[in-house]
Amino acid sequence: MLLRQIGLLLSFLVCQTIFSQSIGLQVDSSQTVLFGEDTLCCGDRFMWLASKRAVFIGTMAYPGDTIGDYSFSFGRSRAVGNKTVAMVESLAEGAGSMAVGSGHSIGNYSFASGFSTTFGAGSAAFGNSIAAGYSAFAAGNSSTNGDHAVSFGISRSEGAQSASFNRSKADAFLCTTFGRYNVGGGSATEYVSTDPIFEVGIGANENNRRNAFTIRKDGFISLGNHLEYTKFALYESGASTYGMGVQAGQFRFNLGNPQARYAFFDQPGSGAAEIFTIYGNGTVAVKGTTVHSSDINRKEQIIPVSNTDILEKLRRIPITEWQYIGQTERHVGPMAQDFYRAFGLGMDEKTIASIDGDGIAMAAIQALAAENEALRNQLHQLEMRLTAMENAHSKERN
Repeated sequence: MLLRQIGLLLSFLVCQTIFSQSIGLQVDSSQTVLFGEDTLCCGDRFMWLASKRAVFIGTMAYPGDTIGDYSFSFGRSRAVGNKTVAMVESLAEGAGSMAVGSGHSIGNYSFASGFSTTFGAGSAAFGNSIAAGYSAFAAGNSSTNGDHAVSFGISRSEGAQSASFNRSKADAFLCTTFGRYNVGGGSATEYVSTDPIFEVGIGANENNRRNAFTIRKDGFISLGNHLEYTKFALYESGASTYGMGVQAGQFRFNLGNPQARYAFFDQPGSGAAEIFTIYGNGTVAVKGTTVHSSDINRKEQIIPVSNTDILEKLRRIPITEWQYIGQTERHVGPMAQDFYRAFGLGMDEKTIASIDGDGIAMAAIQALAAENEALRNQLHQLEMRLTAMENAHSKERN
Protein backbone atom coordinates (compact mmCIF):
# COMPACT_ATOMS: atom_id res chain seq x y z
CA MET A 1 0.00 0.00 0.00
CA LEU A 2 2.86 2.40 0.83
CA LEU A 3 4.61 1.73 -2.49
CA ARG A 4 1.35 2.26 -4.32
CA GLN A 5 0.83 5.63 -2.65
CA ILE A 6 4.43 6.67 -3.43
CA GLY A 7 3.98 5.79 -7.10
CA LEU A 8 0.71 7.67 -7.41
CA LEU A 9 2.10 10.71 -5.62
CA LEU A 10 5.25 10.77 -7.77
CA SER A 11 3.25 10.49 -10.99
CA PHE A 12 0.92 13.24 -9.83
CA LEU A 13 3.74 15.62 -8.88
CA VAL A 14 5.61 15.05 -12.15
CA CYS A 15 2.50 15.63 -14.20
CA GLN A 16 1.59 18.73 -12.22
CA THR A 17 5.10 20.17 -12.50
CA ILE A 18 5.78 19.44 -16.16
CA PHE A 19 2.39 19.87 -17.73
CA SER A 20 0.75 22.48 -15.56
CA GLN A 21 -0.65 25.46 -17.46
CA SER A 22 0.82 27.70 -14.75
CA ILE A 23 4.29 27.31 -16.33
CA GLY A 24 2.98 27.37 -19.88
CA LEU A 25 4.02 23.82 -20.78
CA GLN A 26 1.42 21.72 -22.62
CA VAL A 27 1.26 18.75 -24.94
CA ASP A 28 -1.20 19.01 -27.78
CA SER A 29 -3.94 16.41 -27.58
CA SER A 30 -2.79 14.94 -30.89
CA GLN A 31 0.77 14.40 -29.64
CA THR A 32 2.33 12.08 -27.09
CA VAL A 33 5.96 13.25 -27.18
CA LEU A 34 7.16 16.50 -25.68
CA PHE A 35 10.75 16.11 -26.87
CA GLY A 36 11.78 13.83 -29.73
CA GLU A 37 9.84 12.33 -32.60
CA ASP A 38 6.12 11.93 -32.09
CA THR A 39 6.14 8.15 -32.25
CA LEU A 40 5.50 5.56 -29.55
CA CYS A 41 8.68 3.65 -30.35
CA CYS A 42 11.64 3.90 -30.19
CA GLY A 43 14.53 6.16 -29.07
CA ASP A 44 14.97 8.96 -26.56
CA ARG A 45 11.63 10.28 -25.43
CA PHE A 46 9.90 12.57 -22.99
CA MET A 47 6.37 11.24 -23.31
CA TRP A 48 2.99 11.91 -21.84
CA LEU A 49 0.41 9.23 -22.69
CA ALA A 50 -2.88 10.92 -21.98
CA SER A 51 -4.92 7.75 -22.51
CA LYS A 52 -2.89 5.96 -19.82
CA ARG A 53 -2.17 8.98 -17.64
CA ALA A 54 1.45 7.82 -17.77
CA VAL A 55 4.83 9.52 -18.08
CA PHE A 56 7.97 8.16 -19.74
CA ILE A 57 11.35 9.92 -19.61
CA GLY A 58 14.39 8.27 -21.16
CA THR A 59 15.32 5.81 -23.88
CA MET A 60 12.38 3.75 -25.09
CA ALA A 61 13.23 0.35 -26.52
CA TYR A 62 9.76 -1.20 -26.49
CA PRO A 63 6.28 -0.38 -27.80
CA GLY A 64 4.54 2.40 -25.91
CA ASP A 65 1.35 0.37 -25.58
CA THR A 66 3.16 -1.84 -23.00
CA ILE A 67 3.28 1.05 -20.53
CA GLY A 68 0.94 0.64 -17.56
CA ASP A 69 -1.83 3.05 -16.63
CA TYR A 70 -0.87 5.77 -14.13
CA SER A 71 2.77 4.72 -14.36
CA PHE A 72 6.07 6.59 -14.35
CA SER A 73 9.21 5.41 -16.18
CA PHE A 74 12.66 6.99 -16.06
CA GLY A 75 15.88 6.02 -17.90
CA ARG A 76 15.84 2.67 -19.74
CA SER A 77 13.21 1.26 -17.45
CA ARG A 78 9.74 -0.18 -18.06
CA ALA A 79 6.69 0.48 -15.92
CA VAL A 80 4.43 -2.27 -17.27
CA GLY A 81 2.00 -2.69 -14.40
CA ASN A 82 -0.70 -0.21 -13.56
CA LYS A 83 0.24 2.46 -11.01
CA THR A 84 3.91 1.46 -11.09
CA VAL A 85 7.20 3.35 -10.93
CA ALA A 86 10.34 2.19 -12.77
CA MET A 87 13.64 4.05 -12.69
CA VAL A 88 17.11 3.70 -14.30
CA GLU A 89 17.09 0.26 -16.06
CA SER A 90 14.45 -1.59 -14.11
CA LEU A 91 11.17 -3.39 -14.78
CA ALA A 92 8.01 -2.86 -12.72
CA GLU A 93 5.33 -5.42 -13.59
CA GLY A 94 3.21 -5.93 -10.48
CA ALA A 95 0.37 -3.49 -9.92
CA GLY A 96 1.41 -0.67 -7.61
CA SER A 97 5.02 -1.87 -7.57
CA MET A 98 8.27 0.07 -7.81
CA ALA A 99 11.62 -0.93 -9.33
CA VAL A 100 14.91 0.98 -9.12
CA GLY A 101 18.32 0.35 -10.68
CA SER A 102 18.20 -3.02 -12.46
CA GLY A 103 15.50 -4.36 -10.19
CA HIS A 104 12.47 -6.35 -11.31
CA SER A 105 9.25 -6.02 -9.32
CA ILE A 106 6.78 -8.76 -10.27
CA GLY A 107 4.63 -8.98 -7.17
CA ASN A 108 1.85 -6.48 -6.65
CA TYR A 109 2.82 -3.54 -4.42
CA SER A 110 6.40 -4.80 -4.18
CA PHE A 111 9.71 -2.92 -4.29
CA ALA A 112 12.90 -4.06 -6.04
CA SER A 113 16.23 -2.25 -6.20
CA GLY A 114 19.74 -3.00 -7.42
CA PHE A 115 19.72 -6.36 -9.26
CA SER A 116 17.00 -7.83 -7.11
CA THR A 117 13.65 -9.38 -7.98
CA THR A 118 10.39 -9.43 -6.03
CA PHE A 119 7.79 -12.12 -6.71
CA GLY A 120 5.68 -11.92 -3.58
CA ALA A 121 2.98 -9.33 -3.16
CA GLY A 122 4.01 -6.59 -0.76
CA SER A 123 7.61 -7.83 -0.73
CA ALA A 124 10.84 -5.84 -0.90
CA ALA A 125 14.31 -6.78 -2.17
CA PHE A 126 17.62 -4.93 -2.18
CA GLY A 127 21.04 -5.63 -3.68
CA ASN A 128 21.11 -8.88 -5.67
CA SER A 129 18.40 -10.67 -3.76
CA ILE A 130 15.07 -12.41 -4.43
CA ALA A 131 11.91 -11.95 -2.36
CA ALA A 132 9.40 -14.63 -3.35
CA GLY A 133 7.12 -14.90 -0.34
CA TYR A 134 4.18 -12.67 0.47
CA SER A 135 5.25 -9.54 2.39
CA ALA A 136 8.83 -10.88 2.47
CA PHE A 137 12.09 -8.93 2.71
CA ALA A 138 15.49 -9.81 1.21
CA ALA A 139 18.74 -7.84 1.20
CA GLY A 140 22.29 -8.45 0.01
CA ASN A 141 22.64 -11.65 -2.04
CA SER A 142 19.90 -13.49 -0.20
CA SER A 143 16.51 -15.00 -1.00
CA THR A 144 13.17 -15.57 0.69
CA ASN A 145 10.56 -18.11 -0.31
CA GLY A 146 8.36 -18.13 2.78
CA ASP A 147 5.60 -15.64 3.48
CA HIS A 148 6.57 -12.82 5.88
CA ALA A 149 10.16 -14.11 5.80
CA VAL A 150 13.34 -12.03 6.12
CA SER A 151 16.86 -12.68 4.79
CA PHE A 152 20.15 -10.76 4.90
CA GLY A 153 23.64 -11.35 3.55
CA ILE A 154 24.05 -14.57 1.52
CA SER A 155 21.27 -16.34 3.33
CA ARG A 156 18.04 -18.11 2.38
CA SER A 157 14.66 -18.11 4.16
CA GLU A 158 12.39 -20.93 2.97
CA GLY A 159 10.13 -21.17 6.01
CA ALA A 160 7.16 -18.90 6.53
CA GLN A 161 7.85 -16.10 9.04
CA SER A 162 11.49 -17.19 9.18
CA ALA A 163 14.63 -15.05 9.28
CA SER A 164 18.13 -15.88 8.01
CA PHE A 165 21.36 -13.92 8.37
CA ASN A 166 24.98 -14.16 7.21
CA ARG A 167 25.35 -17.36 5.11
CA SER A 168 22.69 -19.46 6.78
CA LYS A 169 19.36 -20.95 5.72
CA ALA A 170 16.06 -20.92 7.59
CA ASP A 171 14.05 -23.87 6.27
CA ALA A 172 11.58 -24.30 9.10
CA PHE A 173 8.50 -22.28 9.97
CA LEU A 174 9.26 -19.46 12.45
CA CYS A 175 12.97 -20.30 12.45
CA THR A 176 15.82 -17.78 12.87
CA THR A 177 19.35 -18.65 11.72
CA PHE A 178 22.82 -17.11 11.91
CA GLY A 179 26.34 -18.07 10.89
CA ARG A 180 27.16 -20.21 7.88
CA TYR A 181 26.08 -23.58 6.50
CA ASN A 182 23.78 -24.54 9.34
CA VAL A 183 21.93 -27.88 9.27
CA GLY A 184 18.46 -26.46 8.60
CA GLY A 185 15.52 -28.67 7.71
CA GLY A 186 11.95 -28.84 8.94
CA SER A 187 8.49 -27.96 7.72
CA ALA A 188 8.27 -24.59 5.98
CA THR A 189 4.59 -24.05 6.76
CA GLU A 190 3.70 -26.02 9.92
CA TYR A 191 4.76 -25.73 13.56
CA VAL A 192 6.46 -29.09 14.21
CA SER A 193 7.80 -29.56 17.75
CA THR A 194 10.99 -31.32 16.64
CA ASP A 195 11.89 -28.64 14.07
CA PRO A 196 14.47 -25.96 14.91
CA ILE A 197 13.37 -22.50 16.00
CA PHE A 198 16.93 -21.14 16.28
CA GLU A 199 20.21 -22.23 14.71
CA VAL A 200 23.78 -20.95 14.58
CA GLY A 201 25.74 -22.59 11.78
CA ILE A 202 29.48 -23.32 11.71
CA GLY A 203 29.60 -25.61 8.68
CA ALA A 204 32.43 -25.68 6.14
CA ASN A 205 30.38 -25.78 2.94
CA GLU A 206 27.11 -27.00 1.41
CA ASN A 207 28.12 -30.63 1.83
CA ASN A 208 29.49 -30.22 5.36
CA ARG A 209 26.80 -28.52 7.39
CA ARG A 210 26.99 -28.26 11.16
CA ASN A 211 25.46 -26.27 14.00
CA ALA A 212 27.21 -24.63 16.92
CA PHE A 213 23.90 -24.05 18.69
CA THR A 214 20.36 -25.32 18.13
CA ILE A 215 17.05 -24.75 19.90
CA ARG A 216 14.08 -26.84 18.83
CA LYS A 217 10.44 -25.84 19.16
CA ASP A 218 9.94 -28.36 21.97
CA GLY A 219 12.69 -26.74 24.06
CA PHE A 220 15.47 -29.22 23.28
CA ILE A 221 18.86 -27.50 23.25
CA SER A 222 22.03 -28.68 21.56
CA LEU A 223 25.53 -27.21 21.53
CA GLY A 224 27.50 -28.79 18.72
CA ASN A 225 24.85 -30.22 16.40
CA HIS A 226 21.13 -30.50 15.71
CA LEU A 227 20.04 -33.62 17.60
CA GLU A 228 16.81 -35.56 17.55
CA TYR A 229 17.41 -37.65 20.63
CA THR A 230 18.85 -35.43 23.37
CA LYS A 231 17.37 -32.88 25.73
CA PHE A 232 20.68 -31.11 26.14
CA ALA A 233 24.00 -31.97 24.52
CA LEU A 234 27.45 -30.54 23.91
CA TYR A 235 28.97 -31.68 20.60
CA GLU A 236 28.07 -35.15 19.47
CA SER A 237 29.27 -37.46 16.73
CA GLY A 238 26.82 -40.31 17.17
CA ALA A 239 23.83 -41.61 19.04
CA SER A 240 25.83 -42.46 22.16
CA THR A 241 28.97 -40.32 22.00
CA TYR A 242 28.82 -36.70 23.00
CA GLY A 243 30.73 -34.41 25.28
CA MET A 244 27.77 -33.96 27.57
CA GLY A 245 24.18 -34.99 27.01
CA VAL A 246 21.04 -36.64 28.28
CA GLN A 247 19.80 -39.81 26.66
CA ALA A 248 17.50 -42.58 27.87
CA GLY A 249 17.43 -41.19 31.39
CA GLN A 250 21.22 -40.90 31.61
CA PHE A 251 23.34 -37.77 31.90
CA ARG A 252 26.40 -38.69 29.87
CA PHE A 253 29.94 -37.37 29.53
CA ASN A 254 32.39 -38.36 26.83
CA LEU A 255 35.53 -36.59 25.67
CA GLY A 256 35.98 -38.91 22.71
CA ASN A 257 39.47 -39.84 23.93
CA PRO A 258 40.20 -42.88 26.15
CA GLN A 259 43.28 -41.14 27.54
CA ALA A 260 41.34 -38.06 28.60
CA ARG A 261 40.03 -37.47 32.10
CA TYR A 262 37.44 -35.43 33.94
CA ALA A 263 38.95 -33.30 36.66
CA PHE A 264 37.58 -31.04 39.38
CA PHE A 265 39.89 -28.36 40.77
CA ASP A 266 39.88 -26.58 44.12
CA GLN A 267 40.28 -23.15 42.54
CA PRO A 268 40.72 -21.44 39.17
CA GLY A 269 44.10 -20.54 37.77
CA SER A 270 47.45 -22.24 37.24
CA GLY A 271 47.93 -23.01 40.93
CA ALA A 272 44.79 -25.12 41.20
CA ALA A 273 44.98 -28.71 42.44
CA GLU A 274 42.92 -31.64 41.20
CA ILE A 275 40.72 -32.77 44.06
CA PHE A 276 38.64 -35.27 42.12
CA THR A 277 39.57 -37.03 38.88
CA ILE A 278 37.88 -39.63 36.72
CA TYR A 279 40.27 -41.19 34.23
CA GLY A 280 39.28 -42.52 30.84
CA ASN A 281 39.76 -46.10 32.01
CA GLY A 282 37.28 -45.64 34.86
CA THR A 283 39.79 -45.07 37.65
CA VAL A 284 38.67 -42.51 40.23
CA ALA A 285 41.21 -40.51 42.24
CA VAL A 286 40.23 -38.40 45.24
CA LYS A 287 42.46 -35.95 47.08
CA GLY A 288 40.88 -36.41 50.47
CA THR A 289 38.53 -38.92 52.05
CA THR A 290 35.57 -40.68 50.49
CA VAL A 291 32.66 -41.16 52.86
CA HIS A 292 29.34 -42.99 52.81
CA SER A 293 26.34 -41.82 54.73
CA SER A 294 25.83 -44.18 57.66
CA ASP A 295 23.46 -42.12 59.78
CA ILE A 296 21.00 -44.39 61.58
CA ASN A 297 18.30 -41.80 60.92
CA ARG A 298 18.66 -42.46 57.20
CA LYS A 299 18.31 -46.23 57.48
CA GLU A 300 15.40 -48.66 57.77
CA GLN A 301 14.76 -52.42 58.03
CA ILE A 302 17.74 -52.78 60.34
CA ILE A 303 18.35 -56.44 61.29
CA PRO A 304 21.23 -58.15 63.12
CA VAL A 305 23.58 -60.48 61.26
CA SER A 306 25.42 -63.66 62.19
CA ASN A 307 29.11 -62.91 62.12
CA THR A 308 29.85 -66.63 62.10
CA ASP A 309 27.67 -67.21 59.02
CA ILE A 310 29.28 -64.27 57.24
CA LEU A 311 32.75 -65.58 58.05
CA GLU A 312 31.83 -69.03 56.78
CA LYS A 313 30.48 -67.60 53.50
CA LEU A 314 33.52 -65.38 53.12
CA ARG A 315 35.80 -68.41 53.51
CA ARG A 316 34.17 -69.98 50.45
CA ILE A 317 34.60 -66.90 48.21
CA PRO A 318 37.71 -67.14 45.99
CA ILE A 319 40.14 -64.26 46.45
CA THR A 320 42.32 -63.84 43.37
CA GLU A 321 44.81 -61.45 41.82
CA TRP A 322 43.75 -59.82 38.55
CA GLN A 323 43.73 -56.68 36.37
CA TYR A 324 41.02 -54.83 34.46
CA ILE A 325 40.86 -55.46 30.71
CA GLY A 326 43.09 -53.02 28.87
CA GLN A 327 44.96 -51.98 32.04
CA THR A 328 48.25 -53.04 33.59
CA GLU A 329 47.64 -52.34 37.29
CA ARG A 330 47.21 -55.50 39.40
CA HIS A 331 44.57 -55.90 42.11
CA VAL A 332 43.51 -58.48 44.70
CA GLY A 333 39.90 -59.16 45.56
CA PRO A 334 36.75 -61.21 44.94
CA MET A 335 34.62 -61.32 41.82
CA ALA A 336 31.36 -59.41 42.07
CA GLN A 337 29.39 -62.45 40.93
CA ASP A 338 30.79 -64.59 43.78
CA PHE A 339 30.22 -61.81 46.31
CA TYR A 340 26.63 -61.23 45.20
CA ARG A 341 25.91 -64.98 45.14
CA ALA A 342 27.14 -65.33 48.71
CA PHE A 343 25.61 -62.25 50.31
CA GLY A 344 23.04 -60.79 47.85
CA LEU A 345 24.16 -57.27 48.71
CA GLY A 346 24.41 -54.21 46.47
CA MET A 347 22.82 -53.13 43.24
CA ASP A 348 23.65 -56.09 41.02
CA GLU A 349 26.08 -58.95 40.47
CA LYS A 350 28.55 -56.81 38.54
CA THR A 351 29.51 -54.35 41.27
CA ILE A 352 30.61 -54.39 44.90
CA ALA A 353 29.88 -51.32 46.99
CA SER A 354 32.78 -50.45 49.25
CA ILE A 355 30.40 -50.03 52.19
CA ASP A 356 29.27 -53.66 51.73
CA GLY A 357 32.84 -54.90 51.46
CA ASP A 358 33.72 -52.97 54.61
CA GLY A 359 30.70 -54.35 56.47
CA ILE A 360 31.45 -57.95 55.49
CA ALA A 361 35.07 -57.50 56.53
CA MET A 362 34.03 -56.03 59.90
CA ALA A 363 31.58 -58.87 60.57
CA ALA A 364 34.24 -61.44 59.66
CA ILE A 365 36.76 -59.70 61.92
CA GLN A 366 34.27 -59.79 64.77
CA ALA A 367 33.68 -63.51 64.13
CA LEU A 368 37.42 -64.13 64.11
CA ALA A 369 37.77 -62.07 67.26
CA ALA A 370 35.08 -64.18 68.93
CA GLU A 371 36.81 -67.37 67.78
CA ASN A 372 40.12 -66.02 69.01
CA GLU A 373 38.59 -65.18 72.38
CA ALA A 374 37.11 -68.66 72.66
CA LEU A 375 40.44 -70.22 71.74
CA ARG A 376 42.23 -68.05 74.29
CA ASN A 377 39.75 -69.14 76.93
CA GLN A 378 40.30 -72.77 75.98
CA LEU A 379 44.04 -72.25 76.06
CA HIS A 380 43.77 -70.61 79.47
CA GLN A 381 41.73 -73.55 80.75
CA LEU A 382 44.27 -75.98 79.35
CA GLU A 383 47.11 -74.03 80.91
CA MET A 384 45.33 -74.09 84.28
CA ARG A 385 44.76 -77.85 84.01
CA LEU A 386 48.34 -78.40 82.96
CA THR A 387 49.60 -76.35 85.90
CA ALA A 388 47.37 -78.29 88.30
CA MET A 389 48.61 -81.60 86.89
CA GLU A 390 52.23 -80.48 87.19
CA ASN A 391 51.70 -79.40 90.82
CA ALA A 392 50.04 -82.72 91.68
CA HIS A 393 52.84 -84.68 90.04
CA SER A 394 55.44 -82.68 91.96
CA LYS A 395 53.76 -83.46 95.31
CA GLU A 396 53.68 -87.18 94.51
CA ARG A 397 57.38 -87.18 93.88
CA ASN A 398 58.10 -85.43 97.14
